This record gives sequence, C-alpha cells and structure tokens, in this order.
Amino acid sequence: IMGLTGSILRKSEMLSFKETKTITIEILESLKYMVDIMEEYVIEGDYCTISVNKDDIGFVMYIYGEVSEADEYNFSYIDSGITRAIDIENISECEEMILRFLKEYFKYFPNDYFDDALDWYYTKKDIDEAFKNGDFHEWCYKPPRGEK
Repeated sequence: IMGLTGSILRKSEMLSFKETKTITIEILESLKYMVDIMEEYVIEGDYCTISVNKDDIGFVMYIYGEVSEADEYNFSYIDSGITRAIDIENISECEEMILRFLKEYFKYFPNDYFDDALDWYYTKKDIDEAFKNGDFHEWCYKPPRGEK
C-alpha cells in the first residue's frame, strides 16, 4: 500500500519555491480543485501548506523552497542531487486527484520524480502510462514499470 505520503523530488539547483507554488496552484485550480493556503513562510526559508479538496475528499501539500541536506542521502537511490519540492499527505481516496495533478505537473517539470512511502518512484513516463491506461485508482499501489 502506498501509505499516507508521497514526495515530488527535483534537482536541487532547479528548486524554485515561487515557481513551484505558482504552477502548483494554477494546475490545482485548472482541475477545479478547491485550494486553501493554510500557512506560508517566505522569510525564513520558503515553505507553504496547501489544503486541496474536491467533492469532500482531499489531501494536504507542503511546498518547499529550501534544499534539504538529508534528502541528498535519502533519495540517492533515485538520482544524485535531488531534494523535495512538494510533499503530499493523506493520499488514500485521492489517488485519481493526485494522478491528474501529476499528469499536468510533469508537463512543467518533466525531469522530476514522484516518490512514495514504498520507495517506489514514478517518472513522467510512468504517470503518462498510468493515465493512458485509465488506472486512476490503483496506479500508486503497483510498482512503476521501471522498478525491478
């Protein structure tokens, strides 16, 4: 089971809080999701918490602008020099919402990764494949094609 969280990972040198936040909110709103910015810190390290809902289901996103040194080690099995751009919590029952978000998100950031609680990671190609196959609810409970 995917668990409760997932992370969108990006090369550290490409991390831009303002760009990530702006594009994320545009995508969520274009999908007709209700977006509520719950808290934001721009002075001491960029950070933002967003509540996302549609039809009484939803999840929480945390957008980061600071490179985490721990991430360099934690995600080295995927790629070197990557860090969290976004964390997503409360994934259960939101699988389709998140898949639709990721499909649009990867159009802007095609080299990012979506990593889940099982340490499976998905690329743009994996998300496009799940979307094309209409696998809206089970996609995140199966290893992506590239996994062994």
